[in-house]
Formats: sequence, structure tokens, C-alpha cells
Amino acid sequence: MGVSSSVLILLCCIGAFYSIAVLFGAHPIKQFWGNLAWGVLMSLLTCVPSLITVGSSRRHLSRVFIQGRFSRASEIGVYFGCIAALLGAWVGAFPILLDWRRPWQVWPIPCSIAAVALWTCYWIAYLTVQTFWPHLLLITRTPL
Repeated sequence: MGVSSSVLILLCCIGAFYSIAVLFGAHPIKQFWGNLAWGVLMSLLTCVPSLITVGSSRRHLSRVFIQGRFSRASEIGVYFGCIAALLGAWVGAFPILLDWRRPWQVWPIPCSIAAVALWTCYWIAYLTVQTFWPHLLLITRTPL
């Protein structure tokens, strides 16, 4: 598993996030560039750190993201970083529902800002804990 499989996984993630945006109500043609930009952003926040830390092996990705078994503290960071980005995008959708007709309420601006904000806050907290209280992130080895 090398760079080509990582690029393929990244492109699939971009397509998946684009599809999620369309399924949640974004117009696939009129908002194509906004959907694509949001898909790229979410892939950069979730897939790229995962591919760098865990790798593109299906076995390792399923161990971390499906089974929830971690062999390094960085895998914990990536796992919860993905959750933070997804949760931020979801929370960011609430201002879209408010009918204030402000420019910052247009799709995908609030979802993107909230995803980046929560992802950044999470990583600041994670790196602070890892720096000052590393014993909180100790991994007990389990057989793979």
C-alpha cells in the first residue's frame, strides 16, 4: 500500500463528502464548487491526518476507526480529531437554518468555519495533554 492507494482513498473521501453534502440538501449543480470545496476541506481535516498516521492499509484503518483499537497515542489523536471535524461541521449547519439572510450563513461557510474551529480546538487540547500529562494517553498493548 503506497502513495497511489492513499491518493485513491483521498479522492474517494472527497467524493463521499460531496455526496453527503448533496444528500443533506445542497444542490449538486448550482452549488457544485461549494460542495467540492467542503468535500476537500473535510478530507483534509479527516482523511489526510488518518492516512499519514495510520497508513492506507485496510487492516490498520479498520482497527483504528471500526474496532477502536489504538497502538499509538497519535492514533487516538487522529481518531478524535476526525470526530471533532465532523461534529464541528454538523454544529455549523445550525446557523444555515436561521433565516437572517447574512452572507456568512450561505452554504458551506458556517459548516467549514465550525469544522476548522472545533478541529483546531481539539488539537490544541490534545497537544496540551500530550505535552504536560502524557501518562493520560498511555496505550495498553493488545494483540492485533
